[in-house]
Amino acid sequence: MSDSIPMTRDGYNKLRRELDRMEQEEMPMIVSRIADARAEGDLKENAEYHGARESQGLLQARINELKGKLSRAVIMDATSGPRTKSVSASGLRSSGSVTA
Repeated sequence: MSDSIPMTRDGYNKLRRELDRMEQEEMPMIVSRIADARAEGDLKENAEYHGARESQGLLQARINELKGKLSRAVIMDATSGPRTKSVSASGLRSSGSVTA
């Protein structure tokens, strides 16, 4: 999966905003839902807990996918012809996840 992914600056910025929103807004909400469901007691028969954990897994998979795309992104500069500029994703943050 080391193939570069060509994209425009706008496309890169859109994915970056989506990643930031997921990490900063959606993941904390899901972590809160998990904590609330965990406080209700027995986790074996707690549908809210299992639903929140499933949501967390799906969101984490999407976050990982976006991080992969952004780390392999090559910004295509449409104004200067066929030249490309690589953009490093070293500024990406890891998001922690709650485990049962």
